[in-house]
Formats: sequence, C-alpha cells, structure tokens
Amino acid sequence: MRGVTSRGIFDGGMQEKTLSSSYAQDAEKTKQNWPKTSQILLSISKSYIEDAKGQDVDAELTELKLYR
Repeated sequence: MRGVTSRGIFDGGMQEKTLSSSYAQDAEKTKQNWPKTSQILLSISKSYIEDAKGQDVDAELTELKLYR
C-alpha cells in the first residue's frame, strides 16, 4: 500500500520507524475490542522495525564507504 518511496542516502529507516509507531498505536487502541486485529497490527509494527534496522545498517555502510 505504500507505493513508491524515496529517501536520502543517509536517512536510514526513519520512514519505517514512523510507520511502526503508527501501527503500534493502532494496535494499542484496538487491543480491548479487537484482540486479533491488534495482534496483526503489532506484527506489522514489528516487521517495520526489522525493515528499519536493515535500512539503518545500509545507511551506515554507505556512509563508511563514501568517507573511507
């Protein structure tokens, strides 16, 4: 659903962290009335965190390569 995205060369996973936070908040809001939906939202949030970690590593490696 995100479509095409772009980011700066050193931005890392900030976009994914923002999305993760949004999904985590939605998971918290739905926890009482829709626990299964909440679990799915939390799973999506965790997935975005993992993606963010990968983007952070890529940005760090790019920075190291450029400033060697």
